[in-house]
Amino acid sequence: MKSYFAFLLFVLTLLSCNAKQSSERKKLADKINATASISYTKSKALEIIKTGFNAGDGYSEVWIRDYNTFIELASEVYSSEDLKENLLVFFKMQGDDGNIIDGFVPKEKAYVDYDYITSELESRYVGHKNTVETDQESSLIQAVYKYIKVTGDSSVLSEKIGNKTVLERIDWAIEFLLNHRFSEEYGLIWGATTADWEMCSPNTDGVLILTKTPTEPSISTIMPCC
Repeated sequence: MKSYFAFLLFVLTLLSCNAKQSSERKKLADKINATASISYTKSKALEIIKTGFNAGDGYSEVWIRDYNTFIELASEVYSSEDLKENLLVFFKMQGDDGNIIDGFVPKEKAYVDYDYITSELESRYVGHKNTVETDQESSLIQAVYKYIKVTGDSSVLSEKIGNKTVLERIDWAIEFLLNHRFSEEYGLIWGATTADWEMCSPNTDGVLILTKTPTEPSISTIMPCC
């Protein structure tokens, strides 16, 4: 009987703590939402989002890590069909081993010195992948989750792309990471050290392509960094 009451007391204490934390989080959220600078910043962000899904004036590409970051904000100014269309392009350009590209760009705007990726499933765009990175697959999976959360449209998972559904392609993307980017020794996903734009020295080229295995570290450069 004593153990029963002790357990009951533990549960009640836990619920009380959770309720208190929830109340505090709501107060903080309300305070943030009422802050004028937050509303101003969001309004400016929405103005930028309205201009398109690409990463900025200097980039014509739609990047998956960026899209994952702002897809929820974009849902306030774009239809669910527009949001889904971009997600599906990434799946249409999925590699033969399940990998996900970094970004895509209309063929007529493909002027950067990339080794562009093409797909029979998508004729409008070409893609590119920085193989030193390992966040493309996870970024796309998170973006799909956020899309479903803000739109309620879970039917995207059963959308057929080629001979696979989106859900099957998500599994395939995870298999790519497990097969090609997973360290059994450490239980972690590995990637190469990257040098990009402001993080590099004047004499260093952009490090984008992994050319050897982790036991033989080497990279190939394909575009200037600075």
